Amino acid sequence: MVGTPKRSGARPSAPEGSVYIAGVLEGASQAGWSARLMQTLAAEAGLPVGKIDIAHAFRTVRGRREKTRATGTGTLFVHLGPDQLAYGLSYLEGEVLADKFVIGYCPWDLEQLPPETAAQLSLLDEVWVPSHFTRRAFQTAGVRRPIRVIPYILEVPPAVHADRKRFGLDEDSFIVAVVANLQSGFARKNPLAAISAFQRAFSRHEQVTLALKINKTDMASPGYAKLRKIAGQDPRIKLISRDLLDDDMWRFLASADVVLSLHRAESFGLTLAQGMLLGRPTVATAWSGNLDFMPQSASCLVPSRLVPVEGADKLEGCPGQVWASPDVPAAADILRRLYGDPNLRLILGEAGRQAARRFMQHHRLRLVGELRSWAHPQRISSVAIAGMAADHATNLGGRCEDRRAV
Repeated sequence: MVGTPKRSGARPSAPEGSVYIAGVLEGASQAGWSARLMQTLAAEAGLPVGKIDIAHAFRTVRGRREKTRATGTGTLFVHLGPDQLAYGLSYLEGEVLADKFVIGYCPWDLEQLPPETAAQLSLLDEVWVPSHFTRRAFQTAGVRRPIRVIPYILEVPPAVHADRKRFGLDEDSFIVAVVANLQSGFARKNPLAAISAFQRAFSRHEQVTLALKINKTDMASPGYAKLRKIAGQDPRIKLISRDLLDDDMWRFLASADVVLSLHRAESFGLTLAQGMLLGRPTVATAWSGNLDFMPQSASCLVPSRLVPVEGADKLEGCPGQVWASPDVPAAADILRRLYGDPNLRLILGEAGRQAARRFMQHHRLRLVGELRSWAHPQRISSVAIAGMAADHATNLGGRCEDRRAV
């Protein structure tokens, strides 16, 4: 049984010096992506970066603990969900936790947080979350640590281009891309609603494809059997069941005409942000974390109503849980319009690209400026000061607009 991690040494009162990044660093999960993004940003800020991969802690490997030299003061980023923190931190050597300011970058996709999960956040000095939606969930749960909204800061790699052949997609087909990590919740990701909207939008004789990307590990889940059965009955649905890291995921989304997500809840919506940056029209549920970067004028937001969370997804100790039920006929109508109007696709795609670029550039400037100040506190930039002041103000009660049907 893995015990509660022990922290020792002189804990800094604020982030400083060298940066160490811990997590499942090479994983295809949201936390893996965020860890790699933080490596890039810290390096851009000129900070020394140490990497601590604890993937072995989350696999069936017994007795294996990799040692990482991380002595002295500095800032430790831990990229894990809040329900994984105690377990993941216990796999770190004592010297890694000693004398460090520990920041948890913790995505959470639901509106509530169980008390025992919220308690794990007390192991941190500060909590970073990707959206206002997630911050509200943590605040409501009574988390008594500073909580800052630091979105995933993305940039399209220069060599990325559409490559349908790589994914077995028809060059002449209208491609709707859906990405669903079934391990993070089949009902929450809601791929069945995406399939229903697609089938409702298009007749069997039209040259259209729903490219549904799942992870290789998802093939063992009960949800995969449902998807495979549906795909077996509809040749227009193509399951892509392999892990796509970084550039390959960008290539997959660049190969689509439209990016679709009818999620019930999201902490951010990574693939939606990627689709917008690529200039692809994005169609998504008008609720939760994606509303931070998806304005009505630059995306296709699907109305939804809030319904109780049922079954295995219902959290213990969280009464009154709700999430979104997107309007499938409305989503189908949007897909139909985009299919029939190439000019509309171009206009929406470019509007989305510009909106996403502005969002990313704004947050990148603020964060890199602040990271630079950690190495030279006396030279803290006016940009970083403004950013931290804005974070402090929003921590006092920032809100995220909910665009949903009532």
